Amino acid sequence: MATTSERTIPTKKAIMPRHSRDDISRIKGSKQPLVASIWKLFQERTKQQASLSTDSGDRSENTNKHHRVTKQTADESFPETLHRMLTELEAAGRDNTVSFLPHGRAFVINCEFKFVHETMPNYFRIGRFTSFERQLYLYGFRKVSSGPDSGAYFHELFQKTRPKLAAYIKTSR
Repeated sequence: MATTSERTIPTKKAIMPRHSRDDISRIKGSKQPLVASIWKLFQERTKQQASLSTDSGDRSENTNKHHRVTKQTADESFPETLHRMLTELEAAGRDNTVSFLPHGRAFVINCEFKFVHETMPNYFRIGRFTSFERQLYLYGFRKVSSGPDSGAYFHELFQKTRPKLAAYIKTSR
């Protein structure tokens, strides 16, 4: 451990890394109040960064790793959002985490960790798997406990080929 005689005390230059010395001298030399000068400098930098990002916008859409989606809205119920999530993930080819079963009458969560940390935050305003499961049970979904579909979630109105049926699923409250 370093002793106090070996430590260096940070100077003002080390404390303020966001602004260069030229920016600080330009602000000190102006007649504007300090806050207004810093705000103006911030706006200039923001414009510069925006112009740089639009100049490099010639990348194709396929190189973007993150799939932008909308979360559940007030006019869309939990089952409708769930169905939209499953169909969008299947269409994007990212159905290895959660997907419909081949017959389309149930869905299965293959990797709970990836589902909670990568998929669920994009579609739902809940952050834990237990909360997600509670929502499923609240809307009448049942977990299949035996047979070839073991571990899947089933509801008679939740079918892959009939997405409009999901609107008729109501809570049990």
